[in-house]
Amino acid sequence: MAKRIGIIGAGAIGSVVGGMLTKAGHDVTLMEQWPEHVEAMKKVGLRLSGTCGEHVVPVKALHFHEMQGLREPFDYVFISVKSYDTEWATAMAVANLRAPSGVVVDFQNGINDERVANVAGRERTLGCVITISAGMYEAGHAIRTDTGSLGFKIGEHDGKDTERAQEIARIMNDVAPTKVTTNLWGERWSKLAVNCMV
Repeated sequence: MAKRIGIIGAGAIGSVVGGMLTKAGHDVTLMEQWPEHVEAMKKVGLRLSGTCGEHVVPVKALHFHEMQGLREPFDYVFISVKSYDTEWATAMAVANLRAPSGVVVDFQNGINDERVANVAGRERTLGCVITISAGMYEAGHAIRTDTGSLGFKIGEHDGKDTERAQEIARIMNDVAPTKVTTNLWGERWSKLAVNCMV
């Protein structure tokens, strides 16, 4: 049975990931607070361009206030919001997560894994280091801008190589090459150091 995936925060990265996963046949719902973006996705689909190719993908998109109407829980929820929105977005994820097996994936830039785990519980949380880049300059249109060979690094907080991390990596391979890391914290700090030099 296909896993249900929710993405809270459909900015540039969330939209590229959600659009490409939907295009690959995954059951994805994008949830976003920018009203015009949600309405554009509902009316005409999500336009993707740049290094991911040119696509218009019919996606499932919800305003945050529409989440109260969700009837089926998600197996995976990706948190793809700004750091200052981490806690409330994670609380929304947990409220719509399948029990007890559902997982929240910290899909943000920065060092927010502990903040996500403090709300969702460490046992229900994985991290993802993002190495793709994207931009969004108008509602309904996300542009992938990177040309890198590795897209994502999925990891458990304790460094174990688990089946759930492997499954998420397999799913994310439909967006960009993905690996499971046993050194999530090292990967996070390495990326932060690189970002500080840019």
